[in-house]
Amino acid sequence: MSIINGRASVLQIETANGSGVYVTVGGQRTTSLQVNNQPVDVSSKDTSAGFTAWDSASSLKDVQLSAEGITDDGSAGWIRLRDLAYSADPSARFRILEGSGGIFEGEFVIDNLAHEAPHQGTVTYSVALRNKGDVTYT
Repeated sequence: MSIINGRASVLQIETANGSGVYVTVGGQRTTSLQVNNQPVDVSSKDTSAGFTAWDSASSLKDVQLSAEGITDDGSAGWIRLRDLAYSADPSARFRILEGSGGIFEGEFVIDNLAHEAPHQGTVTYSVALRNKGDVTYT
């Protein structure tokens, strides 16, 4: 088993809707991906021994991406992310490149974009994204 370098995992954003060209959101220190499966409760009065019955085949999937880093006003990815967060429709295609070579890709909505600017420190950001439809893994 080989160890996966976390530094190789990065969040990228499509430069313009439909372009198919992605750039890395600059200054990243951490990235995170979370896949949630929400099975459907199919319990009834007839359910065996009174336990809850779940239908996992009909489950709803929810994918969340997040990243934190140092704000880099020279990064095209950061500028696109910032501008998108203030737009009327804060959604775009994003992908997260795993250190192992895998890619999660799909359309996501910016759920939250935060800046932290300490008096004597580096300006940092954090962003949280939620899927807006199918997410693929290749």
